[in-house]
Amino acid sequence: MSEQPVIKTKARTILHVGAGAGKRLAEWQSGGPDKIVLVEAERAAAARLSQKAATAPNVQVVQAALGTEAGDAELSLWNFSRLNSLQEPTPDLHELFPGLIRKDRQIVPVITPADLFAMIGDVARPLSVIVETPGNEMVFLTACKADGVLDQIDQLEILAPEDAVYNGAAPRAELEAWLVHEGFAVTERDNADADWTVLHLAADHNARALSEAKARIDALTKTIVAGEATLSETQSALKAAKERAEMLETALSEARAATDAKTKALAERDAALKAEKGRSEGLQAVLTEARAATETKSRALAERDAALKAAKERAEGVEAALSEARAATDAKTKALAERDAALKAAQERAAGLEAALTEARAATEATSRTLADRDAALKAAKERAEGVEAALSEARAATDAKTKALAERDAALKAEKGRSEGLQAVLTEARAATETKSRALAERDVALKSAQDRAAGLETVLAEERLATEAKAKTLAERDAALKAAQERAEGLEALLTEARAATEAKTKALAERDAAIKAATDKVSDLEATVADLAKQRHSAEQKRDEAMSTLDFQTRFQAMLQVDLEALRGRLEQSETQRQRQEELLGKLTSKLSLAAEYLRHLPPSAQESLTSASKPELESPRRRSSGKKQKTKAAQGRGA
Repeated sequence: MSEQPVIKTKARTILHVGAGAGKRLAEWQSGGPDKIVLVEAERAAAARLSQKAATAPNVQVVQAALGTEAGDAELSLWNFSRLNSLQEPTPDLHELFPGLIRKDRQIVPVITPADLFAMIGDVARPLSVIVETPGNEMVFLTACKADGVLDQIDQLEILAPEDAVYNGAAPRAELEAWLVHEGFAVTERDNADADWTVLHLAADHNARALSEAKARIDALTKTIVAGEATLSETQSALKAAKERAEMLETALSEARAATDAKTKALAERDAALKAEKGRSEGLQAVLTEARAATETKSRALAERDAALKAAKERAEGVEAALSEARAATDAKTKALAERDAALKAAQERAAGLEAALTEARAATEATSRTLADRDAALKAAKERAEGVEAALSEARAATDAKTKALAERDAALKAEKGRSEGLQAVLTEARAATETKSRALAERDVALKSAQDRAAGLETVLAEERLATEAKAKTLAERDAALKAAQERAEGLEALLTEARAATEAKTKALAERDAAIKAATDKVSDLEATVADLAKQRHSAEQKRDEAMSTLDFQTRFQAMLQVDLEALRGRLEQSETQRQRQEELLGKLTSKLSLAAEYLRHLPPSAQESLTSASKPELESPRRRSSGKKQKTKAAQGRGA
C-alpha cells in the first residue's frame, strides 16, 4: 500500500473502507474535512480505531464489512494483516507470500452501502472514498452501483492487485475498465508495488452527462416508438369505441322497449292488486265477525264447562256422603240382624239402595267417560287446528320459496344489467387508458425537453428529433381530438343509456313490488279463507260440545236431585231403624230383668211346682207373639190404606 498523499483536491467527506490500523488518519485530518468515516471489519482493529478517534469529533468508526446483501460473513485473518479478506486466496497469493499463514477466522457483520450511508447521515461533497478490501473490490463497487452510491463519489482511491489472487476477485485492468465505463477518469497509477497498483480516479462529469444524454436519447427513441404504438392502439380504441357506441344505442333502444313493456305490465298488476285488496278487505270483515262469534261461543262454553265441573264436584260430594251412610248402615244392620227381623228388612232395603247407588255410580262413571271422550274430541280438534297451523306454516314456507325464486329472477335481471354496465366499464377503462397514455406522453415530452437542455452539445441531433417529435405530437393531438369527440359521443350515449337503465330499474323495482304485493294479498286471502273455514269448523265443534255439555249438565242435575232424595229417604229410614233399635234394646233390658227375677223365683220353687207352672204358663208366653203378629198385620193394612 502507498503511504504518500493521494488526494489532490480538498474533500469535505472522506470514507476509508478497510482502514486497518488507521495510519492515514492524521493525513485525512490535515485536510480539514467535515467528516471522516473509517470502516473496518476486524473487531480488534475496529476497537483500536475507536480509541484513536475518541478525541476527534469529526471521525466515525464502523465495525463491518460491505457487500451486496446484509448479514454475516467469515473473515480470514492472516499473519500479514493487509491480506485479511472475506475471500479464499488462490495459489498465486501463496507464491507471492510463501510464508503466508492463516491465524484465525472471524464472523463479522456485513452491511450494504445504503445501510452505511444511512448510518453516517448527511454526506457533504466532494466525497473521497479509499478502498482497501483485498479480494472484495468488485463486490464493493457493484454494491455501490446497485444502491446508487457510486454516482455520489467524486474521488476514488482503490488498491487493486495486478492479478486475481483471491477466488472471484477482479484484476486491476478489469477494475479500471469497469470504473472508466461507469464515468471515472484515471488521474494517477501508483506502481510502487509491482503486484498491487494504487489507482487514483476522479468522476468524469462530462462523460457521465454524455452517457446520460445517450441514455435519454435512447429512451426518447423508445418513447417515440411507444408513442407510435400508442397512436395505433388509440386508433383501434377509437374504432372500438365507435362500435361500442353503436352497441350502446342498440341496447338503449331495447331497454326503452323493455321499459314500455314493463310499464304496461305494471299497470295491469296495479289493477289486479286493487281487485285483490278489495277481496281481501271483504274477507277480513267476514273473518272479524267469525272471530267475534267464536269468542262469544267460547266464553259460553267456558261457563258451561265451569257449571259442569261444579256439578261433578257436588255429585262427588253426594257420592262420598252416600258411601259413608252406606258404611254406617251396613255396620248397624249387622248388629240389628241378630236382634230383630225387622232390621233385616231395613238391611234389604239398604241393599236395594246400595244397588241403586251402584247403578248411579256406573251412570256417573259413564257420564265421566263421555265427558272424557268429549275432552279427547276437543283435544283432537285442537291437534287438528295445530295441523292446520302447520299446513299454514308450510304454505307460508312455499310462499317464501316463491319469493326467493322471484328474488333469483331479480338477480338474473340484475346480472343482465351488470353485463350492460360491464360494457360501459370497458368503455371507461379504454378512455382511462387513453388518458393515461396521453399523460405518459406529456411526461415524456417534459423529459425530452430536460434532455435537450442538458445535452447542449447535441443540439443538431436533438433538433431533428424535436421536429420529428413535434410532427408525431401534432398527429397524436389530431388523433386525441378525434378520440375526444368519440369519447364525448360515447359519454352522451352512456348518459342516455344510464337514464334508460335507471328508468328500467325503477319500473322493474316497482313491478317487483307490485308482484310481491299481489302475491302477499293472494296469500293473505288464501290464509283468510282457510282461517274462516277453520273458525267455522271450530264454531260448529264448539256448538256441538256446548249442546253435549248442556245435556250432560241437565243429566247430572237430575241425577244429583235423585241422589239427594234417596239420601234423605235413607237417612229417614236410618233414623227410624235407630229409634226402633233403641226401643227394642230398652224392652230387651226390661225383659231380661224380669226373666232374671223369674228364674230366681223358679229356682226357689219345688220341682213339682216348676212343672205345673211351666205347663200353665205356655199359653201366656205365646200370647205376646200372637199379639205381635196381629199388630204387624194391622200395620200392613194401615200402610196399604196410606198407599
